[in-house]
Amino acid sequence: MGTHEVVEKLLEGYPQNMQPKDVAQFLNVSLSTVYSLIKQNDFPVLTMPKGRLHLIPKHKFLLWYARQIDGEPVQVSNQ
Repeated sequence: MGTHEVVEKLLEGYPQNMQPKDVAQFLNVSLSTVYSLIKQNDFPVLTMPKGRLHLIPKHKFLLWYARQIDGEPVQVSNQ
């Protein structure tokens, strides 16, 4: 079983469009860390008008997270 399949299995109970709180729970990090990730260019997020709602498509998060596990480091800025 590859990384993608393992992560997919771990994400089974999460909604198709995850909210920052879901990502924080999955990664076991704070909401502020997730919002720092959201500011990254490579993080898969859909931001609704006026920037008040962020949705993270689970299938795109899955790909992003698998890439991080396979050796691409997560860079969180403190902006």
